[in-house]
Amino acid sequence: MSFLGRTALLCTVLLVLSLTAFAQRRAIPPVSIEGTYDNLTVGRESGDLEGIRVILIDGGGGIYAIVQQAEGGVELPAPATTLVTVKGTDISFSVKFPGHDESQNFSGKVSASGLRLRSDGRQIFLKRKKC
Repeated sequence: MSFLGRTALLCTVLLVLSLTAFAQRRAIPPVSIEGTYDNLTVGRESGDLEGIRVILIDGGGGIYAIVQQAEGGVELPAPATTLVTVKGTDISFSVKFPGHDESQNFSGKVSASGLRLRSDGRQIFLKRKKC
């Protein structure tokens, strides 16, 4: 192979490597599981709080959920904490709320815009809140 041929081959290889490295830097970052998600609202007539707040935090080698479920009243209820099972962007956890006899099971999917949860046959969308 001539000098000109080797130079052209080397330039082609360098161009391909440069484009590959540039494309990898511009890739969309993975969705962060950790964050605050909620759909809490205040009733117009009653002034009661309704909805749920889920805060997912990393700690102790796992992801934990701090959950508050408002079912009326003027104050947020005491939070419950639990360990979360994470597989990619899918999560699941079981939590026993203060004052309830049984645990409630949740499963869902985290996205950049929020957390879509399923529990007891109902679906809930919790918007991701900024820190």
